[in-house]
Amino acid sequence: MSHVITVPPSLDLLTFDQVLQQLVVLPRDAEVLVDARPCTWASPGALIALLMLAQSRTTRSALLLPGKVETAGYWSRNKFIRHAGTLFDVEGPVPDEAPERTSGSLIEITRLEPGDDLAGAVQDIVSRLRVILSQELSIDQRRATELEKTFAEVCLAMVARTSGPAWFMGQLFNYKKRGGRRVLDLALSAPDTADTASCIDVTQRLRGHAYALQGKVTVRAGTERHAWVPAWDDDVALRERLPRFVGVQLHMLVPEQVDATRQHPR
Repeated sequence: MSHVITVPPSLDLLTFDQVLQQLVVLPRDAEVLVDARPCTWASPGALIALLMLAQSRTTRSALLLPGKVETAGYWSRNKFIRHAGTLFDVEGPVPDEAPERTSGSLIEITRLEPGDDLAGAVQDIVSRLRVILSQELSIDQRRATELEKTFAEVCLAMVARTSGPAWFMGQLFNYKKRGGRRVLDLALSAPDTADTASCIDVTQRLRGHAYALQGKVTVRAGTERHAWVPAWDDDVALRERLPRFVGVQLHMLVPEQVDATRQHPR
């Protein structure tokens, strides 16, 4: 008999803890059915965390796709359903996958593994990132180049420490907390990484960019979530005693550069 894990209607890095909370009482080999039918919106970090969840189980899980056609279509466009099919038994109508094309607002889910192909895969991500930073977020070339280089270094360092696939996704949103301005949401999840302190050390290089761009960086590992928070966000710097995360996740928000003022993250 499968244990049903219900996905909330809005799935982000905070509400994903509701999913994890349903899993903490189950052994890793328990049969699980992840019911995403109620879900109407999901962030990049939450989507790749679902893939991490499936990787962490010793018994193959089942996944019910979102009931809303538009949501399932987005999960197909960002390649979630393609990758989920390698980890879950996917149930429900599967939308046709759109033809391959480069988007100015979406960097589709990418599987990253240690090995000879890792540098090339990260470079493909950085090439897409470069276009969004300069053309969509109005970040000057010098700053964009520095951020691209640092993000590539962090990706390589985190994935090289893993024993299995890691996952990346990026999406440009209109962000209510920024008055509807555009914000790039970047997320990288990796399994079996070093302890929280080591993860924070690896991502420390991104915090200078967060400060300069009024952005945000978070690290979720184990039962903690550490955040470097700009003045425009109401998050807290440390959340403890959370449901145990499946691996480690790096998350970065990069806002559109339209203001002259720069405020230091809390």
